[in-house]
Amino acid sequence: MQEQLAHQEIYYQDVISRQDESRALWHDIKKYMLAMENLVSKNDQSEAQNQLTTLKNKFSNLEQLVYTGNSIADGILNYGSNKAQSLGISINFDLWLDTELNISPVDLYIIIGNTMDNAIEACDAFPAGQKQSISCTLRQKNHVLLYEISNPIPQVSVKKAGDIHGYGLENVKECVNRNNGFISVKTENDTFCVSITLNV
Repeated sequence: MQEQLAHQEIYYQDVISRQDESRALWHDIKKYMLAMENLVSKNDQSEAQNQLTTLKNKFSNLEQLVYTGNSIADGILNYGSNKAQSLGISINFDLWLDTELNISPVDLYIIIGNTMDNAIEACDAFPAGQKQSISCTLRQKNHVLLYEISNPIPQVSVKKAGDIHGYGLENVKECVNRNNGFISVKTENDTFCVSITLNV
């Protein structure tokens, strides 16, 4: 519960920070546009391109916040996304949720938190400069929630082969069974994949 609260606090602080950034950006956007128009009129294409790149980067930073409308899921996903980003690992999200899910927040943390931590740990085991990406799907259709996360398997790991995802996975399986769900864990083409279906 303390970890859940910490994740939510980080998420809400991130939301507030990005709202402030967004307001500041919209306040200054006309200045950026006028500056670029002036540079183009003076045929200073190089500096105009620099200004455009700066503006794109500012918008890109705002887009990094994961938003599904469900605050619990958002807190978990953003925590994992920020953790991965700090290690040079990208997560490709495919998300669609209702604002309310009929599942315990603690169970949601166990399922998503453990599997995402394991995927990040696996990608971080790759050599520097070769960090891999993670695919994460969390989609709800009617009362069915599909969660799937996959990552490449490192050839060399601090853990024994096949053991990189051992930590917490048994807790995940127990949690899925407690919620009358289905879990599939498989390795194929050097990719480790966990697929979970829950009735929510």
